[in-house]
Amino acid sequence: MCKIDKDIYIDVDGTLIRNTFCDDGVGIGLRDNAVEFVRFFADNFTNVYWFSTNKRFCLNGFRKIAGEKLNSKVKYKEFEYSKYEILDFSRPFYIFDDELKYDYFNSHGFLIDEAPVLEKDPYKSKLNPRIHILYYIPSDAPMNFLKKVIEDVKKKENIK
Repeated sequence: MCKIDKDIYIDVDGTLIRNTFCDDGVGIGLRDNAVEFVRFFADNFTNVYWFSTNKRFCLNGFRKIAGEKLNSKVKYKEFEYSKYEILDFSRPFYIFDDELKYDYFNSHGFLIDEAPVLEKDPYKSKLNPRIHILYYIPSDAPMNFLKKVIEDVKKKENIK
């Protein structure tokens, strides 16, 4: 199988792990299909990166959840000030994040809309649909949300 030559940036906290509310307070839950989500991108794309400010969880926590073999296919890049520093805008990529900093993308001239309207299509917001695609996955989205995102990427990339 030939992998698609695009980079994948996956945020962990809020995207793969979400806050859940229960009778006795706030807890944390692994979103349904989180491991399958990571496996899908690791199996189908050339470069997959953790995209998070929580390095400790990226390197240790998800390894326990997903297993060493899958986790070894995902890289973590260091950054100094902002997690967006790791993005390589010279290559096509997908970004999956629950906390979008539109001001960052706007200041670098990457947004095609001044203010993307997330309410109309909450999990697809485009930086440049031909090159870079940004998916907004809010932490309060339904637990099965990642499956919808996988199906959407499969359509875009003609993956069966």
